[in-house]
Amino acid sequence: MVQLTGLLPNYPGDDSQPLPEGIEAQTTRTMENLKIVLGELGLGLEHALSARIFLTDFENDYEPMNQIYLTYFPEDRRPAHTCVGVTALARNASVEINMVARRPDVRNQEPDR
Repeated sequence: MVQLTGLLPNYPGDDSQPLPEGIEAQTTRTMENLKIVLGELGLGLEHALSARIFLTDFENDYEPMNQIYLTYFPEDRRPAHTCVGVTALARNASVEINMVARRPDVRNQEPDR
């Protein structure tokens, strides 16, 4: 199991850049950051089991955030996710997402032929 800490919509390699504006752009940037971190571990979003999403404006941002979030997964393989409204996030972000992923069990796979 791999547990990723909460990621924000910052730009990897240049934390001095301002965060993107709007929940759609922030959700997209956060999901792309999750893909980067998973990729560095040899994994992808297809290995995600669950996600926890934190929003500072739940009432207004849940629907547009969820529309973007769902595009990252096929309909038949979406990880469980919980969304929570919070009062504030680091860097005044609107969204933060953490994730649990599972490494494939290579011991039980048949060798390529």
